[in-house]
Amino acid sequence: MSGKACWSEVRKVKDENRHELVLTGEEVSSRISETGLDENIFLLSNLNFLEISKTSLDVLSDHVGKLENLQHLVLRGNKLRLLPASIGNLKKLKLLDISGNELSSIPEEIGSLKELQTLNASCNKLENFADVSQMVQLHELVVSHNQLSALPPGITCPELILLSTVKADNNQLTELPSELSELVALKLLDVSQNRLESIPAELAECGKLKEFKMSGNPLKDRRLLKMLDQCVTKSVLEYLRNILEKERKASGGKQAKGDDKKDKKKKGAKGKDLVVEDVPQNQIKVLHFGAENSGFVVKVTASILPVRPYIVCCIVRNLDFNKSKSMMRRFLLLQARFLTNRILRI
Repeated sequence: MSGKACWSEVRKVKDENRHELVLTGEEVSSRISETGLDENIFLLSNLNFLEISKTSLDVLSDHVGKLENLQHLVLRGNKLRLLPASIGNLKKLKLLDISGNELSSIPEEIGSLKELQTLNASCNKLENFADVSQMVQLHELVVSHNQLSALPPGITCPELILLSTVKADNNQLTELPSELSELVALKLLDVSQNRLESIPAELAECGKLKEFKMSGNPLKDRRLLKMLDQCVTKSVLEYLRNILEKERKASGGKQAKGDDKKDKKKKGAKGKDLVVEDVPQNQIKVLHFGAENSGFVVKVTASILPVRPYIVCCIVRNLDFNKSKSMMRRFLLLQARFLTNRILRI
């Protein structure tokens, strides 16, 4: 411990080799106002849970980056205006709660937290956000009650196959990216109380979307607005699906009519199946490991075993992701389903 007087809570954690420290309430807030936060906290290298909430804390030391074993960091309900870039050093972090502060921006280094599962940045003054495309373990993203004009960059990355909850209500959003349909695990999307005038019809392709909240937006489509006010997600998605089909038929235009004539001729000639459009099919062929692949070696290092105790490998050939915009999404979904089935059988 440093020469400066150590707080009793911090001393106790150190002496008893505890892994959790919770500092909250008016008494802690008074100490922070008078002498600042005890810097000895950042010498507790074994901490995996740290909460400092409902205090007058307005500055977080760069030394927070030294807590490399931290898995949960809760900083809600303080007066924080900035976060240090060193927060990106917390590579084991799974939960970060910075809600209820006075943050106007998020350091880009947060985007490197690949193990992060829950990120709550609601009730701040955020006008922009860090790129989240590398947060491949992210399950829940909450950015409600801010001043964002767009969803966080990278949120439509197909690699975010675990992202199931996105809450961005009470912001200044003016549009939603159609690529949100790439989020194969998305179950809840809340973008209510924003400035959205339309909804991308591609959202109908979010296969797992069960709850879609969009009330309080100046939508131009009055029928859709009424359906959203009634909170009937299934009906909304069906309505969007019909719009999407019409848009795609319209974009096909003359070519679609030409294909129609060819189909009729083939049906008349063969009296059997119609010709259908060339859409990549969801097919996976599992082959045995042949002699021609004997040169491949898969190495699993000891450091990854706690995170990935099981490994399933396959060799994929002749798969063209350019055939369809949704090809990557389909492939990742199939991969996720295959792994889930294997895990359930073990």
